Amino acid sequence: MTPLVAALLSAFAAAAEPAPATPTTPAQATAAEPETTVTADQIDGIVNDRLHAEGNVVVVRGDQTIESDWLDYYQAKGRALAGDRVKLSRPTDTVIGRDLDYAMDDSRGVLFDADLTRTDSKLRGKGERVDMTGKDTYNIFRGRFTTCDPGRDDWYINARDIDLDYTTNVGTARNGYFEFQGVPILWTPYLDFPLSNERKSGLLMPTFRYDSGNGIDFTLPYYWNIAPNMDATLTPRLIANRGLQLGGEFRYLQPDYSGSIAAEVLDDRKTGDVRDYLSIRHNQKLTPELNLAINYNHASDSNYFRDLGSGRFAVADNINLLQDVSLYWNPGWGSWTLRAQKYQTLQDPAAPVDPPYQRMPQLLFTTGTDANIGLGTPLSLKFDSEFVSFAHPTKQEGERFIAYPSVSLPLTNSWGFVTPKFGVHYTDYSLNSRTGTDQEQGNESRTLPIVSLDSGMYFERPLNLFGRDMVQTLEPRLYYVNIPYRDQSKLPVFDTTENTFDFAQIFTENRFTGGDRINDANQVTFGATTRFLDPDNGLERLRLGLAGRYSFIDQRVTLPGGTAPQKGLSDVLGTIGGDLNRRTSVEANYQWNNTLKEAERYSTGIRYSPDPDRVASLRYRYDRQVQVGSQVYENQRQIDLGVMWPIAPRWYGVARENYSLTDNTPLEHLAGVEYRAGCWAARFVVQHYVSSLNDTKTSYFFQLELAEFGRLGNNPLDALKLAIPGYTESNKNAILQ
Repeated sequence: MTPLVAALLSAFAAAAEPAPATPTTPAQATAAEPETTVTADQIDGIVNDRLHAEGNVVVVRGDQTIESDWLDYYQAKGRALAGDRVKLSRPTDTVIGRDLDYAMDDSRGVLFDADLTRTDSKLRGKGERVDMTGKDTYNIFRGRFTTCDPGRDDWYINARDIDLDYTTNVGTARNGYFEFQGVPILWTPYLDFPLSNERKSGLLMPTFRYDSGNGIDFTLPYYWNIAPNMDATLTPRLIANRGLQLGGEFRYLQPDYSGSIAAEVLDDRKTGDVRDYLSIRHNQKLTPELNLAINYNHASDSNYFRDLGSGRFAVADNINLLQDVSLYWNPGWGSWTLRAQKYQTLQDPAAPVDPPYQRMPQLLFTTGTDANIGLGTPLSLKFDSEFVSFAHPTKQEGERFIAYPSVSLPLTNSWGFVTPKFGVHYTDYSLNSRTGTDQEQGNESRTLPIVSLDSGMYFERPLNLFGRDMVQTLEPRLYYVNIPYRDQSKLPVFDTTENTFDFAQIFTENRFTGGDRINDANQVTFGATTRFLDPDNGLERLRLGLAGRYSFIDQRVTLPGGTAPQKGLSDVLGTIGGDLNRRTSVEANYQWNNTLKEAERYSTGIRYSPDPDRVASLRYRYDRQVQVGSQVYENQRQIDLGVMWPIAPRWYGVARENYSLTDNTPLEHLAGVEYRAGCWAARFVVQHYVSSLNDTKTSYFFQLELAEFGRLGNNPLDALKLAIPGYTESNKNAILQ
């Protein structure tokens, strides 16, 4: 029989008697229901009862389509039996297999030896039987699933039973194992996983690491989605050389408060001690103007992060652990801060440092306003003040009060600005004494008028340079400050350090940070920057800067053991940099010590990145003196090389070498490879670094990332981003391909 394209069954709906709907017997079609159209090579049967079709069968009912070799359609029940090969297409999925039994009215049915793909997800499944248990819900028996594209079987989760519920976006697998490149890797009796980016409770991907001090290190976190605004993560961690560490983090978010509590505890069999860490962060809006902030961190011992941290940067970031409680009040006419603050200092015995002073308490008040006095530009009135009580276990203690009112007149225009300023800085000390110590007792005070004048101009001109149109700018700046001398040698040093002399500091009135020292000054700072801008794309092709300071007096205010700048020209700063093109940028900074007539410090670097997946940077730094704790090191030279580059199709190499040329000693080696394969990526990284002045440590990172599913192993991404300027996750682009 020739192909038949007719069998329009809309008459079924009109001729049938309606029947009550039940969960297992759907209501028969009505005039409002979609029509059912069948095309096939052959069609026969009884109208309103059973239709049989064979050969290139296509059934369309609303937004559902069945394609098969043969079909039995029972109109009264809305049931379709189809075979041998069947393709069921719906708006959110496609299921291909054999021998379909399907109720078209309620989207329920079963298909054998079936493949399932979703239109809204990369996840696809395959099983001996796929049960469609409702709209957007499935059960796969003796099956597997992956996020790899069809035709690729790089990895799978195999399981006896797999439930996929896209109404709740939760999937579960029972009695399953993870298979990678045909090799079973990890078995689990139960696994649940999200089918979207929404949070859900369940086990997270485990992490594996290895380092020279701890041996094998295994972590299996459990995530508990308590509520939309509250969750917790429980993190048992098995460290081969030390024992079982238990950790957890609880997070919460409310309209008026938020925060987190994290804790870890370990009975360390290597040291014989119980070691722990606690972190509490809380922010609360008490009233519309009053806010509370708590930041508390505590470790059981000074070696906690050196022994149990996850890399060089975990050690470097945790020397002084902040313990702070603050109240912030801003009623509109001023800003108040009340704080109690201390630190836990984690000491390196080979390079001890002085713990910072405790502020118990500290009270800050700042206010300001603009006053129109008929000059066209309003006066800017500002008042800064502070009261703080300093405590220390071994050093001079006392209280300090600071009041600094000032007035300035910012005159601005499109071509420049002039800002005169006058202020009076008042400081009062009440010093404590202790029996049996040489600490001083009594009151000290200091009053200093401060006068400054800041000015700058902006020039611009078109320029043709080497055959290219450019826009050149010239930005000169002059800054004058006058502060009389006051003997401050009897004042304590609670929280004051001398700033690094650089472009950020040179245009400020005080070379010290903190309130214990204010330099005497009668000086003018000069500087100029010129830029060459590409008018087509806005790139800063070249930037040149020069700055220095001329003092009309010999300054005398210093920190204990320090020196003060002398009359005449200060150190001179220079900078050069820019984007040579969209791929290459350079940067260099130089400080010339005008007193010693030699370089104080300089650095230079170049970065080349033709695309986001290729980056190479080379940096060199010289410091005439570097202080670590109480140790001073002379003529320190370092070179730093960071690279991420493709080495073969889908393979990337990552490396960093941070080397001290002065000591002929490596400070950090980092080397690794990444492989990206569309639906997965793998990383292996080795990092050898200085963990303390006399110790080094080696960490090994391995991570397997499964697209839209999770990461298995130890995460090296933080170490790579900090080690290689411009590093991006190379798998991101691949997974989107």
